[in-house]
Amino acid sequence: LITGMLLLLWPAGASAGERNDIIRAFVKATPSVGALFAVQENGDMKYLCTATAVGRHEGQTVVLSANHCLDKGVSYRIDFGDGYMRPLVVWKIPHYEVDAQKHPKRYNEPDTDMALFLFPGQDVPIIPLAERSSLLPGARVLTVGFPLGVTKITYEGTVAGFFNRVGSTRYGYMMLQIFGAPGSSGSAVLDLDGRVVAVLVSAKQSFSGL
Repeated sequence: LITGMLLLLWPAGASAGERNDIIRAFVKATPSVGALFAVQENGDMKYLCTATAVGRHEGQTVVLSANHCLDKGVSYRIDFGDGYMRPLVVWKIPHYEVDAQKHPKRYNEPDTDMALFLFPGQDVPIIPLAERSSLLPGARVLTVGFPLGVTKITYEGTVAGFFNRVGSTRYGYMMLQIFGAPGSSGSAVLDLDGRVVAVLVSAKQSFSGL
């Protein structure tokens, strides 16, 4: 699993058969995608990022989001749009975030902008994680997210390339041509088989269209 980076461009059109695959993938994935919230000590609730149910662990559901979405001194809730605000706890974060001295980053090891949460029960469907990503530039990818925290929206785009500058904190990151906005962070990137291959973590924009 690799972390992802999104760029804001327009994807090419899809064939009729591919369009049906895209629609089926969106229908299957949407119930597994939720809005992640932070609850302050005074009870105030703040939208953070998009998060996705991706697995099971000892009777609980594993939820994936971006590590930079985590806040301090808060508890977490997730809303999958089914009328329930579920409590969840942080389960795993990057090793160097836990203890940088005991578990330092290796040379050329990119930032792992991912975090895993757990919530009790298994009543939310999951999107499986791909064992490895074999996507090439030009491959079509999908996301479901909450840009600006407004509502759950589907997007499609393509893989534009990969960052390969040795020593970069984003070495190996995937560059996408896809739409996104603040709040889309943490969205799972899916292939057309409906597997999670990456996580959206940031965007670039300029007057030239990127």
